[in-house]
Amino acid sequence: MTAAYPAEKDHPAVPMGALYAGHPPVSRIAFPSGHEGWLVTRYDDVRTVFADPRFSRRLLYPGAPCLIEPGDFSTGEHSILNMDPPDHTRLRRLSAQAFTVRRIAALRPRIQEIADDLLRAMTGHGPPADLVEEFAFPLPTAVICELLACRSPAGHGSGSGRG
Repeated sequence: MTAAYPAEKDHPAVPMGALYAGHPPVSRIAFPSGHEGWLVTRYDDVRTVFADPRFSRRLLYPGAPCLIEPGDFSTGEHSILNMDPPDHTRLRRLSAQAFTVRRIAALRPRIQEIADDLLRAMTGHGPPADLVEEFAFPLPTAVICELLACRSPAGHGSGSGRG
């Protein structure tokens, strides 16, 4: 059986794992791009796949399956999402320094302020509201811009930025 990925949800609060509970732990899936791949759902199996060098994140070869059509940030040649160790490990270690528990805890008041601003803007225009477009996407974008001291597209951020 080939499942669609991501699965259709009747309600956004339904966990993705619940949607695939009836499928085998390793299932053939069809991505929105039309490509097919494999979905591994059990924790131990996922860890095995991630640790096995026979599996690769580098999906830039001709005909490689992709989740969505090429052209988004994840399909770039230099995207960390398309890197295998040791390049992925090096960049992950560098970026992890910015996401320490202490650093994020220090940013908590600013993150709350950004969240409050986004919620105020979203509720200010009345229903309907697009939670993803108006909150779930801009919040982490603005927080990362805070970490990098640049201005986010929404105008949040502590740096002088270019946006």
